[in-house]
Amino acid sequence: MATRKTTAKKKSGTPTKQGNPTPVNENTEGTYLEGLYKDTLEKAQRTEEELRKKLKALEIENKRLQEENTNPKGNSNNDGLRAENQKLKEENEKLKETASDNGKKSEVKVLEKQVEEERKRNIQITSKLEEVQADFKRLSDENKRLLGENAKQRETSPNNGNIQDTSRLEKEQADFKRGLEDEIRDLMKTIDTQKKELERLNAENKPLQDENAKQKETSPNDGNIKDTSKLEKEQADFIKRLEDEIRGLKKTIDNQKKELEKTEKKIDTQQKKVDNHINETNAVDGELSGLKDTINAQKKELETKNTKVKTLEKQLEEEKKRNEAEFRKLEKENEEKTQKIEHLERENLELIEDHDKRKELMKKQTKSPLPGNNSALMKENEALRNRLSELAGAKLTEGNPNIADLSDKNRPTNLAENFSELYDNEWTDALEELLDQGKKSEEEGIKVLLDILKDAYAFSSNQSTNFYSYMSKGLNGIGLKDEKSWPIGVSKQIKDVRKSISVLVAGSLSKEFITSHNKGYAEATKKYAKACASLCWFMCVQDPPVFVEVNTPKGTFDKDLYRAYTKSGQAYAFLVWPPLYLYKGGQLLGKGIAQGC
Repeated sequence: MATRKTTAKKKSGTPTKQGNPTPVNENTEGTYLEGLYKDTLEKAQRTEEELRKKLKALEIENKRLQEENTNPKGNSNNDGLRAENQKLKEENEKLKETASDNGKKSEVKVLEKQVEEERKRNIQITSKLEEVQADFKRLSDENKRLLGENAKQRETSPNNGNIQDTSRLEKEQADFKRGLEDEIRDLMKTIDTQKKELERLNAENKPLQDENAKQKETSPNDGNIKDTSKLEKEQADFIKRLEDEIRGLKKTIDNQKKELEKTEKKIDTQQKKVDNHINETNAVDGELSGLKDTINAQKKELETKNTKVKTLEKQLEEEKKRNEAEFRKLEKENEEKTQKIEHLERENLELIEDHDKRKELMKKQTKSPLPGNNSALMKENEALRNRLSELAGAKLTEGNPNIADLSDKNRPTNLAENFSELYDNEWTDALEELLDQGKKSEEEGIKVLLDILKDAYAFSSNQSTNFYSYMSKGLNGIGLKDEKSWPIGVSKQIKDVRKSISVLVAGSLSKEFITSHNKGYAEATKKYAKACASLCWFMCVQDPPVFVEVNTPKGTFDKDLYRAYTKSGQAYAFLVWPPLYLYKGGQLLGKGIAQGC
């Protein structure tokens, strides 16, 4: 038999009561969920108790219906049918004898055959009724078994019992309803079959009745006439009883239909209550699901914040290490400068003492002047003053980028202008050349040109450092091995020599860069690479060197340091052109260019 099954589907996702969730910790969350679970469990237990009561009422109703379908009246109806069939057989036997007496042997044989067929059909009907009763009994036993299983399941799983009992109850009610309907249909078919058979027998008996009537008129045998009249009367009584039985069965069926309708109404009422309970349960499930989603979202947000905190702590630790290294470097430089100052102070003191001695000597000589010595002393005094002025100037200008030589064409401000023109001219031509070749995208072409600039700056910086090292080693032969013990102005003179010849060697240095970094550049790209090497060389021979920040920036897009390339945004997508500083950590000479996102 088909089974109707109602499944309570849990609604997940959006809760029925919406609102802004209040952040809770894990203890508060657990207490709240525990309380909510207890309330839901109490509601489920109350609903379960109500369903048990209603289920018990339905069991009583089922038993009553079973008794109505298996009561003695039904059995008496079947027995009555059997008795009537037996009477019909006896009457047919009498008709056989009468027909034999009157010479109707052929009609008797036909009637015997019909009676035998009717007997077989009656046996089939009786068997069918017994099968229906057996099926009904089997369904009743199955119903009791299912009720017992429901009770066990309610004891073992109280949380899910309500929905399972409801589904089982609906299934049993539907099966019972279908069983009653099938039995009613079978009974109606049986009644219709018997009614048709009765009409057929009446139609077959009518010629016999007519023949008997004629025989009664012509036959002198009064006994046969009496027997025939008696047989007709018995047949009429049998037909009347059958009709009364059919009306009784119809009335019983109508009563069962009314009871079935009442049961259906009760089932519908019960189903509505069950649906309401399911809706309430689904609403609670939705609220729980919403709370779980909120808690999960807050957990994810907390994890994200913890990750950010760890990242910031890591960055802070790295920054701390860099600051410590920078501090140690500054301490070392400060110590070196302190030693140099002390050395200069000693030299200055020696010069002052020498100057005082010479001055004292001049005074003595003035008191007793020697012919021709006055002019020589004045020249020597002027030379000493010039030397002192040069030493003071060297001390003041060495490593001080704020004092610029306005006569120098390659001073930092001019280099910044040349750096900007390099981007506007050679860089643009080289990028167009790379894009025209069709092998690279715009971003890839920009990266190639930026890498050329990085390599040129690193190459020029190494050459500048090597030049100073070679010049310093040349002083070892005259007793100036330690740079800290050099006289004032020596290191400044070396740097000035390096700067003065930088213009002469710039072309050679550019060619050397192209040779050492030969990557098969095309014409415009090669021209750009040479310009980068030459300009970076002039930057690196400055004291201190002009600084190019070639590292890709991070964090929020800083409009004070960078201009947007073709797209602005809150973050950096990639670096296009680096910013330029007077020296590392010094003031900005020219903004860089970056792509935003």
